[in-house]
Amino acid sequence: MTAIKRQAAKSFNEIGLDHRLQRALGKRGFSTPTPVQTECIPRTLEGKDVVARARTGSGKTLAYLLPAINKVLLTEDDVKGSFKVIVLVPTRELCEQVKNEATATAELCGGEIKATALIAEGSQQLKRAIAGAGQIVVSTPSKIAAALREGLLTSAMLTSRLKMLILDEADLLLSYGYEEDLQLIAPQIPRSCQCMLMSATMSEDVEKLQKLVLHNPVALNLLNCADPTSKKGDLAAGLGVAAEVTHFAYNCSREDKLLSVMTILKLGLVRKKALIFVNNVDNGFRLKLFLESFGVKSALLNAELPLNSRSHILQTFNKGLFDYLIATDDVHAASHDQSKSSKKGGGKKGKDLKRGGAKKDEEFGVTRGIDFKGVRTIINFDLPSSVQGYVHRAGRTGRAGESGSTVTLFTPEDADFQELLATALGPNKDASKPAAASGLAADEEPTSSGRGDEDDDEGKAKAEEEVLKPFKRLTKVQLEAMRYRGEDIARSITKNVIKDARAKELKLELLNSDRLKDYFEEHAAEKQLLRHDKALHRKAPPVHLKHVPAYLKDASTVADRGVSKTGHRGKGFLPGAKRRNIERSKDPLKAGGFIKAPKKGLGEEEHTEAELKAMAIGKREAKRKAKEDHTAFVPKANVRKGYKRQRN
Repeated sequence: MTAIKRQAAKSFNEIGLDHRLQRALGKRGFSTPTPVQTECIPRTLEGKDVVARARTGSGKTLAYLLPAINKVLLTEDDVKGSFKVIVLVPTRELCEQVKNEATATAELCGGEIKATALIAEGSQQLKRAIAGAGQIVVSTPSKIAAALREGLLTSAMLTSRLKMLILDEADLLLSYGYEEDLQLIAPQIPRSCQCMLMSATMSEDVEKLQKLVLHNPVALNLLNCADPTSKKGDLAAGLGVAAEVTHFAYNCSREDKLLSVMTILKLGLVRKKALIFVNNVDNGFRLKLFLESFGVKSALLNAELPLNSRSHILQTFNKGLFDYLIATDDVHAASHDQSKSSKKGGGKKGKDLKRGGAKKDEEFGVTRGIDFKGVRTIINFDLPSSVQGYVHRAGRTGRAGESGSTVTLFTPEDADFQELLATALGPNKDASKPAAASGLAADEEPTSSGRGDEDDDEGKAKAEEEVLKPFKRLTKVQLEAMRYRGEDIARSITKNVIKDARAKELKLELLNSDRLKDYFEEHAAEKQLLRHDKALHRKAPPVHLKHVPAYLKDASTVADRGVSKTGHRGKGFLPGAKRRNIERSKDPLKAGGFIKAPKKGLGEEEHTEAELKAMAIGKREAKRKAKEDHTAFVPKANVRKGYKRQRN
């Protein structure tokens, strides 16, 4: 595969697209193609088969959808009917996303171009979906193979209609168990059909697919294309993850994982929105219940939920209705712990089968290809099974040039994987990206002091730092301050509590998905009222846990008050009246480091002796200062009784 040097950025008007498609892109606000699109689209428009390797978040979806829509527009009069373009992806979540992206562009082209996602279950539903399919069909290989086996889609139909076949996230299609389906589909593809294969990583599976469906393809290595200053061995060039992503490691014991994540989120030590990855459903519910006890709202996304619920959770998270989403890794992605246990000849597979549980969707996946909007932080509560899995998780942030960060929790047992990951990421040799290297916020810029060679030497030293940096915002002192509360709550979340929570969540989501499906089709606006971050505890947790007193906060802990692109405003933003009241109440005592705890959320919690003394001294100082300034007190008028009440 040949590495491609980045060319000068062109406009969409200069790369040969149909004028209707250019107009549609202009209406969507797209004026300049990404480097990946600049390289892929012209070669595809020439009719060549293309194999492209590009990092996550670099615009791969439009890089193949634009040539596909262009081909449909040009063959609109020659070939009638559906299945002109087939896009094969590994998961049903990705089917919905690609279909929505194609529809958003095709609707503005002026023609009657329709995109369809084949995600139906059951032969009858699949039959109806095939009958109403549009020119662009997005599907998993299993649905197309099922249609071929049942005769709903024939070889003659594909020969006469199919003009382009696209395999997105190709490195995962075989690992998801689609090998037999692809071997059934490949002989049905006409030789005149143009093929594209897109992937973030290269593997033997990609080479198998390339030999299976492509003919003399043009191979493009576009990892360096997104950054003209990247060099061989850089992070973006080596693994396929964005150079704008900063990587952090936090070492703790296995028992402290819950406490660590809660403290990070509660004190605002990372930027919103945050996506938290766990390896199984039980860990997801345990983390959700633990965060819920401390007033941190989150939603849980897993393979046991109905497809409608999963799609709605993704939509509401992208719109910023909640800031924290806990996601289980894909059903085909074994966890790091499971991979270690399988090497020992054991594992939990048999135990899980005996225990039973809700059926998981085999085509579920959120770490691969899903375009999360405004995600600034990835937290790996559980480790992925491989470095490749880490790349796909980290690829959910730092998309389209935005900055992002990943925080991975490592236990002493994970030392080998931590060393492997640090070696794979390698040293940061790109000194031209200080913001990415130092983990600055998106709105922060480095300043120069004009010290000449001294700064150059410091810059070189920083550039040689490891990319996997320690997460220093959460100090050991701060973690110990929260331990007393955290351990009590952690002990209360037993297996039976998790079992009840799973049953309650599944019951709620099934109700949202099935019984209300027809209603929400007619009342789409009211669907927004559905919330996926509701409490799952049978009893409401103690109110005082939602408040973190000032004496539990480490003075060296610095919260990140950044605002996510589509999420809620951070706690640093206050209404004007409240901000003025705070300014008026300032006094020298509070400047010394002690801040009076807010009354909201205290419940039955009593003030400590130190707090009572500080409050009394503060009142005396306020009265003395008022006398010195000779400020006259303005009495409050009682309108109802017509007299003025003098305050003491």
